[in-house]
Amino acid sequence: MPTEKQSLGNGEVEMYCESWKLTVETKNAGSWGQVPEKCLEYVIKYMSGKQYMSDSEVVTENALAFLKKLPSTCMGKDACRVFDIDETLFGNVLYFITHVNGSQEIDEDFMNDFIELAIAPPLPASLRLYKVVQALGFKIFLLTGRSDSKEMLQKLT
Repeated sequence: MPTEKQSLGNGEVEMYCESWKLTVETKNAGSWGQVPEKCLEYVIKYMSGKQYMSDSEVVTENALAFLKKLPSTCMGKDACRVFDIDETLFGNVLYFITHVNGSQEIDEDFMNDFIELAIAPPLPASLRLYKVVQALGFKIFLLTGRSDSKEMLQKLT
């Protein structure tokens, strides 16, 4: 994959950005703090477009199919399901769009101010999955990279 400094044509930029997104989603990008500048338009289009919601729906459908295959003895016991808060239950695309279009390093203070506003909407498919898991009686654990004082400001409804 070309490095950030190499020049790419339009089709190659999209391919690079798709590969970059894959490394982030699979946690293979390591610690990263900003979207590569050449991928900014791609990321905004993805996160504010139909593909992001479609991806969320497909993941939810796969999770629901898995739950249906579990033996009834697993339901409501001490089994648990884990959800990540940001970009799994809540979409923070508003933060990235309003913070210099997401192309600057993540500003922890600005992000904390954004979190305090509690305006990040739940992703519809993830909220549906959360409610099904809850209705089945599973214990639910929420994981987050947020600071302790901010992590539970938002509530699922």
